[in-house]
Amino acid sequence: MPRSETPERPMRTTWVPVHPDLAPTRRSLRAQAPGRSLRPLLIGSAAAVVLAIVVVALVAGPMLARAGESDRTEQYASARAEAVSARDEASSARSDVAAAIATRTETAERMSTALAGAEGYADEAARSTAAQAVAAYADGLGRLELPSEPAAVPETATVETDEDLDRALTALDGAEAEADATIAAVGEARNRMAELDAEFSAALEAFRGSLLPRAEVILGENPDAVEDFRAAVASAAQSAADASDPAQLEQRLKEFASAVDALRADQHRAAIAIEQERLEQEQREAEERERQQTPVVPAPVPTPDPSPEPTPETSPEPTPEPEEPTPTPEDPTPETPAPETPAPDDPTPETPAPDAS
Repeated sequence: MPRSETPERPMRTTWVPVHPDLAPTRRSLRAQAPGRSLRPLLIGSAAAVVLAIVVVALVAGPMLARAGESDRTEQYASARAEAVSARDEASSARSDVAAAIATRTETAERMSTALAGAEGYADEAARSTAAQAVAAYADGLGRLELPSEPAAVPETATVETDEDLDRALTALDGAEAEADATIAAVGEARNRMAELDAEFSAALEAFRGSLLPRAEVILGENPDAVEDFRAAVASAAQSAADASDPAQLEQRLKEFASAVDALRADQHRAAIAIEQERLEQEQREAEERERQQTPVVPAPVPTPDPSPEPTPETSPEPTPEPEEPTPTPEDPTPETPAPETPAPDDPTPETPAPDAS
């Protein structure tokens, strides 16, 4: 049934008398109230509680304070360790990229020298294009900007209060932010360096592709060299074309140039020998033509000598008599010497020599 429909009870207004034995008296009320004997106990208990609180405050207060300071110190140490790690990571990344830039710059310089030395051996158009690409590579490396070395992470001696901790953590946050900025800048430089590396590698690859066709041209220009020199040029060109590493390519280009020099020197030797042989052959042919063009003159027929006329015998000349010694004065009669008989003339006439014609 709804509450509104419940019939209201009439208020009792009739007084009901209380039995005298049931009515409270002052004594009974005094007996029901706390007695005076409990007050000292209550007072002592309250004092003990207050004393305990004081003792706890005196003992636990410093302990709680020390516990709070220990928590702050631990929190600061953890935050600083993270900041130091971030700073070391940034410094290491920066050093790595700086070393990589220096190495690549040196490689570009050496490759530029190698390409300059390949003039006259490599295809000139390909060599010139590669040299320009190497110069652009070196210029791009020089334009890479690296951030400065990140500062050392600050260190706070003590963090006795929460305010000290807040200030210390703020300083550490700044150090971490600087490290993060350094890492970001180093990353940008690394990405740009990778782009330069790709362009540099593509230029060298195109240059290496021109070496084998160039070797064929050189072999055609030196056809008379010994086969060993020709094989050496072909092998050196193949090795240079396969050298994808810039340092290896530099060495292979030197070997290719040396092989080409040896080939050309042998071609020069062969050319001299061929020219000498040609001149000798021309001389032999000229002599043969001259021999064929000269008329043959018959050898003269010898004529017999005419029979000589008989030569009269010649009498031998008389031997003169030995001279007598001159007479001395004791012998006044000298002997008359016999007259000398002259020798007859040689009547044999001279025979004229035959005419050689």
